[in-house]
Amino acid sequence: MNKGLELILLRLDSHPEEFKSRENIDDKLPRNNRGYKWRSVVKQMLDHPHKYPFIDSADLEKLSKKYWALQEKTFNHLIMDMLLQVDDD
Repeated sequence: MNKGLELILLRLDSHPEEFKSRENIDDKLPRNNRGYKWRSVVKQMLDHPHKYPFIDSADLEKLSKKYWALQEKTFNHLIMDMLLQVDDD
């Protein structure tokens, strides 16, 4: 496996908050820690795999599954938080 991709996969495990999509950003995090940098790198790799011929397609599939599983989990938490909010009306 490509060493850079291996590091990204490890970072996804250790710091998932850095990979949240912009729609799922926690505004409490400092702006430089909101995942913009990592999200753009991962999206570039997934959207344009032909630009990364040195990365095996099976390894990109691992990245895709892990990244989108995180986005799904974050989205589900967002929806649950919205459902559990108490309206003061």
